[in-house]
Amino acid sequence: MILCQIVIENRQNANYCKIFEHLKCFSPIVKAMQARLVAGSFQEFIKALNVHNLTGGSDEITIETTPNGLEYKFVDSAHIVMIHCKLQAFESYSGKETTRYCYDIPKMEQILKLARPDQQIDFGIYNRNDRNRARFIIDNLYRECDITMANAWPKMPNINLPNYVVVSVEELRRACKAASSISDHIAIRCEENSFLIKAEGETDEVTVDFSSEYLKQIKCVDSPVKSAYSLEYVTSLIDGIPKSTADVKLSFGSEQPIRLEYELSKVKIGDRQSSGNVTCLLAPRVEGY
Repeated sequence: MILCQIVIENRQNANYCKIFEHLKCFSPIVKAMQARLVAGSFQEFIKALNVHNLTGGSDEITIETTPNGLEYKFVDSAHIVMIHCKLQAFESYSGKETTRYCYDIPKMEQILKLARPDQQIDFGIYNRNDRNRARFIIDNLYRECDITMANAWPKMPNINLPNYVVVSVEELRRACKAASSISDHIAIRCEENSFLIKAEGETDEVTVDFSSEYLKQIKCVDSPVKSAYSLEYVTSLIDGIPKSTADVKLSFGSEQPIRLEYELSKVKIGDRQSSGNVTCLLAPRVEGY
């Protein structure tokens, strides 16, 4: 049994020896998936859902296990924001079939807060007595909770957004912070060699000019491109980006959704590096800019 092997491998830790006897009575009947990974990767995977706190909808997320890793697609009830996240940064992973289960987001956040970013987590999905269970082992801490199977799987729309910039995450955070005391939305304008973020209030305004020296890449085929977005949603999406992620790609069109794409932190496993990736889609503000 995988779980017993995990405990035996750590028999030098007295706490694992104590927990071993306790776990024998919880022998799973069917193992759907088992993974070992660094806690920081799992925390980043869930942190990308930071925007769910704004949506006022369900606190549940459907996570799909595939032979290649974990992924989820989140769509808020108003269809303002969509998030697609994939995680492949595993020290070990076994999941032969594609399955989908519903997880409680606040509960997942609470469990993952119990681990330091550099700690290992053993995460598994089991069926025992016709109950689907998720299991987390963090050092000497053992946590198990019910999960339910899910059928719904949102589709991310395939929107052609040929204009894009690659910009520093910190510069983007700075621009949103500058706008936060002035307006509840930001306007973007992109031309051949320039990308602007602007916010206007009744008496004040702020403009952040990302000229070519502040951009890693820029492509503007529809110059000029203009659109506006909720500052609260943009800020929340950016807050979900890991601190170790240097750049984010923004793709957009005039009065079109904006797409944010970035990578999760890379983890060195043997002679290779693995991570994950996130794609967010945010609807434009319709009142103009």
